[in-house]
Amino acid sequence: MVMRSLSRYVSSLALLVLLSACPLSFFSRGPRAAPTAPPPTAAPIATLPASPTESPADTPTLQPTPIPPEPTASSGRGASGSIGGGGVRPRATAETVTQPTPAPTGLAPATPETRRIAPQRLRDIGEALADPGAGIGAEPEYLHPLLQLFPELRQTGAPEWLREGSRVQYWVQSASISPDPDDPGASGAGIVQYDLVALDGQAAVSSVRFLLDQGDGTLLPTAVLSSVGLPGAGEYWVHPEVLARAEEAQNDELLVARMPLTLQEVTYAAVRFEYKPAGAEYVWMFDEATGLLLFYRHAIAGQGERKQLSDMTFMHRRQLDIPWRDATPPDWVAIGAGLSYEGSYTVVVTGAGVTPLPYGIQAEVRRTAARWSEFVLGEYLSGSLTGMSQRVTGVSQIADALWLPDQAMASMRRGQVLDVDPVTGIEVKVGEVSDRSVVLVESGKAHRSVLTYDRGDGALLATELELYAPLVTTRVQLTRSG
Repeated sequence: MVMRSLSRYVSSLALLVLLSACPLSFFSRGPRAAPTAPPPTAAPIATLPASPTESPADTPTLQPTPIPPEPTASSGRGASGSIGGGGVRPRATAETVTQPTPAPTGLAPATPETRRIAPQRLRDIGEALADPGAGIGAEPEYLHPLLQLFPELRQTGAPEWLREGSRVQYWVQSASISPDPDDPGASGAGIVQYDLVALDGQAAVSSVRFLLDQGDGTLLPTAVLSSVGLPGAGEYWVHPEVLARAEEAQNDELLVARMPLTLQEVTYAAVRFEYKPAGAEYVWMFDEATGLLLFYRHAIAGQGERKQLSDMTFMHRRQLDIPWRDATPPDWVAIGAGLSYEGSYTVVVTGAGVTPLPYGIQAEVRRTAARWSEFVLGEYLSGSLTGMSQRVTGVSQIADALWLPDQAMASMRRGQVLDVDPVTGIEVKVGEVSDRSVVLVESGKAHRSVLTYDRGDGALLATELELYAPLVTTRVQLTRSG
């Protein structure tokens, strides 16, 4: 595939290989190193390798790697198979999804010319993503690989199940394998969680959270990213109308197959896309009825370079109970508006001294819409810029928001439990409520965060975060300064 989401999938899953035991804060995009030096920025993979790779079946990850069944018939139809259990956490239960309503009629199908693959496009996009500010202002349609194959997705609406407050979770694992036999490489695994925080006629906006499995099932929040797609196609769905004729997209590099796929005792009729350009392999599997992404895998490497093996398996989907309706962003949310925070970053290592470091955040609004906004964040440690990232906030969001709508704060009561996630066990509840502020408290086995919002303008006023890893506790305190 040649669209931007290839690079996003590769870079997002690769984060799990890089995540350390001491991530930074509520604002953090990626891993952080020891507190004695500025933390590194997690850089996305920027190139498409040019040599063959091995199957992810040999990946030395924290969980067995699930491998969907290979198609057996030359017609593109595949035999039944299962990947249940391999790499999927047993505590998650897949939800039976409902049949969507038919897609709008009158969509113009793609021509054969528009379905050809242009590998150079991926390389160009990958190079752009190497710039931390790349993608600002980009059109949402560049986020999904199937849009080149099915451009009519730009005109269709969202699947019936995709609504504001939708949460979809995946088990992800990734490994970096060195050709040097003395280099053990690196691996990581955990959960990626997509929350659809805003949906309108032009965009479907998700806040994306990564939770690192520390090896004992304890999940440590490690990064927050953003995903802006079209209503008809996003990082974890595609409108099922195009899947009915998926075989039209098949060519010399792209194989399309249909097969049963069983995940945690639920069997789906899956549509499998396998793309094999020179030196790489990418696999997507979608639920034929709903368009939900069930499985993703990539295997890429360069001659004599590290091999990057990653996969992503559907775990759970549900609808959050958002207690407010018809919300709108605060009036101050406009392009160019900013928020500034100052505070400290402290890593407490058992048996070692404690040295708080000055830490700050500068956030600026770069895109706005009727139901959401996108910020560009700069992170500063001891006065030095250490990372840039993009974040979204939408009207239907209960975690990781930079603002809350007036309607949300008006509906909150002290002690009110907003959500307890059945997969991660993370609870979000309302803390103190006053005439001036509202406090949200989020707690899990490996973290606790306290977010204070201004009832006057809805902006985040302060955040306190503690992250617990073996022998290490990370504390972040930030207060709005401008």
